[in-house]
Amino acid sequence: MPTYNYTCKKCDHIQEEFRHMADCNDPTKCDKCGAKALKSLSTPALHLVWGEDKFAREHEIEGNGVRSYV
Repeated sequence: MPTYNYTCKKCDHIQEEFRHMADCNDPTKCDKCGAKALKSLSTPALHLVWGEDKFAREHEIEGNGVRSYV
């Protein structure tokens, strides 16, 4: 699920929420004051999770022990 930013109309608090794309425009409740928070523009975030593969394991064993994602 994507992450969306919501800004409170009362206290300007910005919070992140994981939501389905179909529900992204629905308002939510502010974590701080409980007022209505609406979806706001944010920079896209992409979180890639790499599975265990042969190259990564060999690099960790033979290399410096740090997995690098290119």
